Amino acid sequence: MSIASLYPSINPSLLLDFANVKRLDPRITFSRTTTATYYDGVTTAKAEENLVLYSQEFDNAYWTKTDTTITANSATTAPDGTTTADLLYPNSTGTDRFVYRSSVSGLISTVYTFSFYAKASGINWVYVGTLGGGTSPATCAFFDLQNGVVGQTGSFFTSATITSVGNSWYRCIVIGTTAVASIFPLIGLANANNSSTVTASGTNGVLLWGAQLEQRSSATAYTATTTQAITNYIPVLQTASAGQARFDHNPTTGESLGLLIEEARTNACPYSEAIGSWSAVNATAQSNVAIAPSGALTADKILPDATASVAHGWYNTITAAASTTYTASIFAKAAEYSWLYLTEGNNVTATAWFNLSTGALGTVTGTGSPSATITSVGNGWYRCSLTFTTAVGATAANIQARVTTADNTNTFTASSGTVGYSGIFVWGAQFETGSFATSYIPNLSTGSTTRNADAASMTGTSFSSWFNNGEGTVYAETTGYASGGNAKGVVSIGAGSSANSMDVYYAPSLTSIQLETITNSVVQATIIAAGQKTKVAAAYKFNDTNFGYDGSVGTTDTSCTVPVCTQIHFGSIYSGNPAYYANGRIKKLAYYPVRCTNAQLQALTS
Repeated sequence: MSIASLYPSINPSLLLDFANVKRLDPRITFSRTTTATYYDGVTTAKAEENLVLYSQEFDNAYWTKTDTTITANSATTAPDGTTTADLLYPNSTGTDRFVYRSSVSGLISTVYTFSFYAKASGINWVYVGTLGGGTSPATCAFFDLQNGVVGQTGSFFTSATITSVGNSWYRCIVIGTTAVASIFPLIGLANANNSSTVTASGTNGVLLWGAQLEQRSSATAYTATTTQAITNYIPVLQTASAGQARFDHNPTTGESLGLLIEEARTNACPYSEAIGSWSAVNATAQSNVAIAPSGALTADKILPDATASVAHGWYNTITAAASTTYTASIFAKAAEYSWLYLTEGNNVTATAWFNLSTGALGTVTGTGSPSATITSVGNGWYRCSLTFTTAVGATAANIQARVTTADNTNTFTASSGTVGYSGIFVWGAQFETGSFATSYIPNLSTGSTTRNADAASMTGTSFSSWFNNGEGTVYAETTGYASGGNAKGVVSIGAGSSANSMDVYYAPSLTSIQLETITNSVVQATIIAAGQKTKVAAAYKFNDTNFGYDGSVGTTDTSCTVPVCTQIHFGSIYSGNPAYYANGRIKKLAYYPVRCTNAQLQALTS
C-alpha cells in the first residue's frame, strides 16, 4: 500500500503554502511595526568585476607594448606579497611610451572605472589615457608615484584618485563615461605632470600590478583575472517595510523557506556597517571597498599592521548587563587572509575561529560554554556568530573582530610586503540579547535599533469559516528554527489566553517537539516527540488526541476534552499576547476538519 493511499480523503479546509505562494492569505492579520531583513531568492547585485584579462601579466600578448618593454615577475613584492609585479620601462627609441589593451568590448555612454597598482622604479609619473584611446596630455589623468598625488586630470574623467596601499605602492583610479563602445585601458610613462614624454635610462621605469576595469562609478577591491573576465553576483539582503510579511529564502540555493516569524530583537552595536570606525588593535581599515550582502559598496577591509607577534583587528565596547547571554555576529569574507576570529574580551573570555575560505567553524573556547555558527550567504560571504554569557558584575561587552592566519591562533606578524593591502572583508555587525543570532538589524549610528516581533493570526469569521471545534487535524512543515532561548511556537489554536489552547511547539534546545492541549487551565494531553522534526500533524477529538511527526505517531490520549477555540496564531504561542516565537520559518500549514487516523498522521508527515 502506497503512502499516498493513506492520505485523508477529505480536502483541507485551510491550505497555506507559504513557501510556494509567497504571499499571505487575505484572512491572515499580520503585524510588525518596524522594518526587517530577509532574502527573496531572486534579487542579486553585481559584486566583483574585472573586464580586462591577464590583470597581473602585462607581459602577455593581450597587452600591447608601445615603445616600452615589460620585465615580468620582477623581484619586487606586489601588494599581495607575491612576486607577480611587472616592470614597465621605456625603450631607447620611440616617442610613445605606454602599454594598453586595444578594444575591450563595452557600452557607449556608460560609466566605467579603471584602476591599477603602480610603484616608482626610477620613473615617478604615470598617466591613463582616455578610455576611448586618446593619449593627448590634456585629456589624460596623471599620477605622481613619488608623492602620492593626482596631477592633471583630463576633462574625459569625472574622477581620479590615488591611494597608498603600503610599501610605496599606490592604487590609481580613474572614472569616466565612454564616448565609444570600445574601451582602451592604457597606462603610460611620463617625466612630469601633464607631459607624455619620458627619458629612457636603462630599466628605470614603473612597477605595475593588478589592472581592473569595471562597469560602475567606483572602484571595488581588486579581483585577479587570467584567461576569462570576471563578473560575480551576490544575493542581496532585502528590507521588508513595517507590516510586510517576510517570505525568506536560502541565499545560496534560492530555496523558498516560507514565512519568517521572529521575536523582537535589538542591535546594540553602533555603526554596524562601518567597522573601520571602531577602535583599532594593531590594524588599519579601508572603508567601502567591497560589495556587501546589502548589494551596496559598504563593506570594509580589516588590514593587519606591521606590529610583530600581536593580535590585529577592531573592537567595539557596548553596554551590557551582567550574567546575561548575548550573541555577537558579523558578515565576513576572505581576501588575502582566510581566518576571522570573534572574541569578547571584557570580564569574560569567549572566542570562536571561522575559516572564510571553506565555511568551516574552527575552535570555540571560553568561559561558560560559548557557542558559534557560520552560515554562507553567497559569493564567499559568511555570517559568523558567537554566543556567550557575561560575567558577574559586568557592565559592558568588548566585541572584537580580528584577522588571523590559522585556527586557534591569536597573534602573528604580517609580512611587511603585504601591510596596507592584505586583509579580510567585514560588514553588518550585530550585538543582541539572546542565545542565537536573528535576522540582521542595521544600526548605522550611535545608540541601538530594534526590530519588533512578527505576528500572524486569523480570528473571527476568518477563523470560524474553516475550523471544526469538534474534531480536526492541523499539519505544518517548518524549517530553520534556532536552538536556544525560549520554547518556539509552530502553531497555536485557542481562545485568546493560556487557559484554553492547543499548541504545537519546540523545546528551547530543539531536542523535542510537543502537542499540548489545555481546557479551562487544565492540561488535557501532552504528546512529546524527541528531536527536531520537519513535518508534524496534531489531531484532536474528545478522548481521542494524537500527534504525528516525520512518519511516526505518538500514543493516543483517550482522556482529553477539546477547548472552545476562536483563533489561530502562526509561529507563536498565544496567551493574551503572542509569545514563544518560532524564530524560524513555516513552509506550509493545512487544516483538515476531521480527526485523521493514526495511519493518516504517519502518511501526512512522511
